[in-house]
Order: sequence, then structure tokens, then C-alpha cells
Amino acid sequence: MSTLNWIVCVFASWQIVETLRHGSIFRPLRQWANANRDHVHGEVALLAQLLSCPFCLSHWAPWVPLLVCLYGPEWLMLPVYVLAITRLTQLGNDLSHSFSRSPSPDDEIVVDEREA
Repeated sequence: MSTLNWIVCVFASWQIVETLRHGSIFRPLRQWANANRDHVHGEVALLAQLLSCPFCLSHWAPWVPLLVCLYGPEWLMLPVYVLAITRLTQLGNDLSHSFSRSPSPDDEIVVDEREA
């Protein structure tokens, strides 16, 4: 596996961890696992711990992109590259946020429709 693919796997894994930990699409899963961690089998408690601990999750997230890089067909690398590009884009946005001209999420954009 090339050095570029190793780097891509690192960023893709980082993005998987961030998406599982903070993504709104996984919020219902996180809430369900936390609510049922004491009432159901140990697997749910393990899932709840994985989803609440970035250190724990970072041990398991790299398996998917790594196995795809090592054994998957070339076309299956596309989602891995997309995840890596997404992480780099978000990292760039985080680093440039203090001097970027992008409005903050709290800023309301007011459009004056009378001028149209």
C-alpha cells in the first residue's frame, strides 16, 4: 500500500470517528445506546461506550478504510477518499475560522426582498 493511501486511511478514520461521535445522523443511535446501556445486554453498553469515547472509537474506526485499502477493489476506495477529503475540508475550515469571511452559524443572514 502506498504512503498516500496510508495518509488517506488516517484522515478517513478520523472522519469516521468525528461523524459517529458528533454527527446528527447518529444522534438517535447514541441516545438509544446511552438510554439502554443498563437495561439490555452487554453489547449495548459496549456500543454506548464506543460512541461516547473518541479514544475507544479510534481503535476500531480504522479497520474499515484499512481493509478497503488493502483488499478492496479500486472503485471501493472512492468512499475512503471522500471521507479523507471531508476531514481535510473541515480541518481547513476549523483552522481558518478566525480570519475567514464565512458567517458563523449563529449569524442570521437577512435578505431584503424589496431590492429585487
